[in-house]
Amino acid sequence: MGKDSAGTTIRFDNRTIEEFAASLRLSPRSVVSYKRCLAYFFSYLEETGAVRPESGDIAAYREALSASGKRAATVHNYLAAVKSFFRWAAAEGLYRDIAGKVSHPSVDHAPRRKTLTGAQMKRVLESIDRGDVRGKRDYALLALMVTGGLDTLEAARATAGDLKRSRTGPVLHIRGVRGGVVRIPPRTWRALVDYLEARGPVNEEAPLFAGLSNRTLGRETHMSTSSISRIVKEAFRGAGYDDVNLTAQSLRFTGVKLALQGGERLEDVQRFARHKTIRTTFLYEQAEPAAQEHGEAMKEGQG
Repeated sequence: MGKDSAGTTIRFDNRTIEEFAASLRLSPRSVVSYKRCLAYFFSYLEETGAVRPESGDIAAYREALSASGKRAATVHNYLAAVKSFFRWAAAEGLYRDIAGKVSHPSVDHAPRRKTLTGAQMKRVLESIDRGDVRGKRDYALLALMVTGGLDTLEAARATAGDLKRSRTGPVLHIRGVRGGVVRIPPRTWRALVDYLEARGPVNEEAPLFAGLSNRTLGRETHMSTSSISRIVKEAFRGAGYDDVNLTAQSLRFTGVKLALQGGERLEDVQRFARHKTIRTTFLYEQAEPAAQEHGEAMKEGQG
């Protein structure tokens, strides 16, 4: 529950989303979109611990959306939902309108997402020092994000219990996605086992990728999406790829593009990427490469 400086309170939960959605005079499709964007924002507030958000938190959210690799037009839509929500909350006397003065990003200058080749991705992974638990975690994180097509929120939400063994091998169940299950290739699985063994015993509800700053306090917390973005960016730079348009989202784009280039059926890649439409999957193939570099594509099942 959040309380603003005027003393009014509001719960940033699904019930509030439904109450807000009931007030919208939009098409059913737009209402669903607004609800999805608002749920994403509430998740961000929870992850960052912003129980009493202010205007600065809205601006930080805008920057986090951009840093995750979302296009300016997408960020604009996500922010529009937040702005509409706080206008409604102010009108209902539930919370101040803290989003009204936060500007939208410029849609005309949207950054283009870039991808890596298989050889470049291999170079990034090999540049990570795996001599301690932090390095093992970072290596396993990047390997899983690219071979599983994960975005930062999916990686941040994952728990140790989401790792399962199926008849066809190890898989990861994606939280919040119906039917979201990704196969974990042998090399990535070995990296995950290496990391978890170095980390020590964990229960099923423990975060799969835990922040290390609280371990000395006897507790582990989920990493934030911004922390994951920073780790990925540092790994790119460590391998010599310092491009403003290479972000954590580039790992997901790379995984999807490599699967398409490897000859996988478009429908299979759609399921792998958890896309609602094949058109979205096809657009991933148009992502711009980070550099003109030849090399064999990294096969997902490489062992």
